[in-house]
Amino acid sequence: MTVKDRKHGSTFSKPGRPSDRDRVRNEARKRLAPGQAVPKSIAALARDLWKWLDQQPDARRSPRDDQIMRIRTITKHVSPIWNEAKEADPRVRRPRPS
Repeated sequence: MTVKDRKHGSTFSKPGRPSDRDRVRNEARKRLAPGQAVPKSIAALARDLWKWLDQQPDARRSPRDDQIMRIRTITKHVSPIWNEAKEADPRVRRPRPS
């Protein structure tokens, strides 16, 4: 994956193992867009995204156990998007403190 450096304008290869993080974040943005049905909670959104990702034929799977990204990881990746949507749209509920 190639990434553009915002400060210097150069491009470089992003280190680390490739993942579906960007794909999941984009789908979360679509699902939290104005006019869309809003999930009850961030946990419900993460479960829905996990089911969606599991149906994608080119989803990245762990070589060890052939599993896709875990729900816990999806929740971590989409929580900034959930918080942003929460501020913009009062229909998005605040998650309960853990």
